[in-house]
Amino acid sequence: MKKTIYLLLFCVISTMSLSAGDSIYHRAKIWKGDMKRFAKQDSIEAPKSDKLVLFIGSSTFTGWGKIKTHFAGYNVLNRGFGGSSACDLLYYAEQIIFPYNPSQIVIYEGDNDINEGMTPDDFLIDIKALVRLIELRLPGVPVLILSVKSSPARNKLRPLYEEVNAKLYAYSLTKRHVTFVDTYSLLLDSQGNYKTSLYEKDMLHINEAAYLLWAERIKKHLFE
Repeated sequence: MKKTIYLLLFCVISTMSLSAGDSIYHRAKIWKGDMKRFAKQDSIEAPKSDKLVLFIGSSTFTGWGKIKTHFAGYNVLNRGFGGSSACDLLYYAEQIIFPYNPSQIVIYEGDNDINEGMTPDDFLIDIKALVRLIELRLPGVPVLILSVKSSPARNKLRPLYEEVNAKLYAYSLTKRHVTFVDTYSLLLDSQGNYKTSLYEKDMLHINEAAYLLWAERIKKHLFE
């Protein structure tokens, strides 16, 4: 049954303009080191599942080094891996989601997906597939989907990121256990310009000041 579910979900994952000979399995090789690292961490100290808030996503989560400090009082586990996209989370769901039996799941993807040429509609297909898998395996578990950030380094993609966010928000309204969390606007001033003080020197990744703002926004949607 489990294999059937995965096959059905993979059938709806959109292709990402891969060159001939590439495949989702080829892409998965990129993350073998991350998966081994997670497994080693779990073998040393198994995460507690009681009221666990699981963070999964790309380098925006990988770079959240002080996530436990920013969410003091919460049982949080960060399983982000840099450079990932939504289809990677789906592929590795058995390693990074279900073993932990989380009470809530926080997702950040889209930044890389769109940068790699995926359309907003195709990205939404992947997110829907991921959420559906979570619904099947963890019925009733709330899912928070963070808005896709824009950045000075990828400003040319800003219209697409804003389109993605509008679609994610609309989708969340159709799902009882899915909440869209607007973290996008926290990185902009009242004129819609980037608050460059919230970005690292590469003007792509956000810094600790930004993470603090994100944490306060996310906490409003977490269980006590």
